[in-house]
Amino acid sequence: MRRWETLSALLAVVLAGIGALPVPPRLFCTLVAIGLLAVVAGARMRAAMLGGNRGGQEWDAADRARRIREQRQRPRGRARP
Repeated sequence: MRRWETLSALLAVVLAGIGALPVPPRLFCTLVAIGLLAVVAGARMRAAMLGGNRGGQEWDAADRARRIREQRQRPRGRARP
């Protein structure tokens, strides 16, 4: 999930919470929250249809474990007295 999607979803949650309170802009906040969620859902669907995670590397547990083992086996510098 990209940053703008996360922030939009968070704003939608806040607005939905405000929409649950008995305040005058209740309907407006709820409609804006629904709209934001629809935009985020559309962006996620589009990303899934076009191939998903563009530009980022996939997380590989085996590769990460191999790199950690290599770092542990490397000799460290001289110990300071």
